[in-house]
Amino acid sequence: MRNIKNAIVDNTNLSQQSIGFKVIKTFVQIFQALWNNSSNTTSKLLYDFKSIISNLNKQYLGNEQNDAQEFLLFLMNTIHDELNLATTQRYRQKPKVTNI
Repeated sequence: MRNIKNAIVDNTNLSQQSIGFKVIKTFVQIFQALWNNSSNTTSKLLYDFKSIISNLNKQYLGNEQNDAQEFLLFLMNTIHDELNLATTQRYRQKPKVTNI
């Protein structure tokens, strides 16, 4: 668990990569607030996170109970897509040079 915390909290590149990526940024902020025992901040972040998720997938609008497995799959796919988008925009593969 300590390695996961360090990977999320101490990763300075994540904030640069995730500019505009609300799910990742809010998800990381929630974990930072939990690890720092910031209960006031955590409740607001959880509300913001719920709003972001509801805007992305109308299935999660309101306060109805949803399937946890479906939500986790949606969350992992969304984070995966955001990270892939960040890396494809940031890094471009150089063309291979062949000797003539």
